[in-house]
Amino acid sequence: MDTARRFQQAVHDRDLDTITALLAPDVRFFSPVKFTPFTGADMVAGLFGVLLRTFEDFRYTGELHGHARIGADGPDAPPTS
Repeated sequence: MDTARRFQQAVHDRDLDTITALLAPDVRFFSPVKFTPFTGADMVAGLFGVLLRTFEDFRYTGELHGHARIGADGPDAPPTS
């Protein structure tokens, strides 16, 4: 199972330990309700802890495919698996 699927399964299982273990140390999570990203594994894991405690039915309903950029003018981010 690839990393994205393992992450989705951990969210489904509400398994914060696995979610945290799957995060890269320099992860950035872009939220539609905040202008700046949540940066770093500790910050993103903390966010998911709050989400899982706050929303009983928090889940993924879709999936985007494509390339991510490192910065506005940066190169494509390396793929993960």
